[in-house]
Amino acid sequence: MISECTMQIDYNAVSAWAAVIMSIAAIIAIVITIVELILESKRNRFSTGLNAIMWLDDIWKSTRMKQERKIAAQALRDNPSDDIDEILDFFEVVGLLVRRKAIDEVLAWHFYFYWLHGYRTLATAYIDAKRKQESTVWVDLLYLHERFIDIEKRKRKCSGKELAISPEDARQFIEEEINQ
Repeated sequence: MISECTMQIDYNAVSAWAAVIMSIAAIIAIVITIVELILESKRNRFSTGLNAIMWLDDIWKSTRMKQERKIAAQALRDNPSDDIDEILDFFEVVGLLVRRKAIDEVLAWHFYFYWLHGYRTLATAYIDAKRKQESTVWVDLLYLHERFIDIEKRKRKCSGKELAISPEDARQFIEEEINQ
């Protein structure tokens, strides 16, 4: 004798499992969307920062800025004065953009370490004197220089003493800036 097997389907349980599976799928979709938004935001920020650094580099290499750099280098050679303010202000802007994370600090270091280190080091007494009058002047320039020093030490694997500028290095830096 063949028995008839009847199967009872619990549609409530099926509906509950379907709801669980759909909820899990929705959560996965949300997580993927959030991750994609974060990645896109990082790509966009880097792209914007790259555009900003290229724009700053155009300014740095412009005829007007080259003239300002020449005047500043002559002032560093003869007697630091407010003739170097334009250059220090340029690095103040770069420092602000780095501190606010509009520009990647390693990218900025790659473009500007040599010049910032030269100007900052050779104008230390002038910068300190100005900061005694106005404590907030060039605060982002100083921040940027500290970040650049940290990066340079890490890249060179050195303690920082090797980054000191000798009198000969200073003379060469100034001559390069005057003759560029």
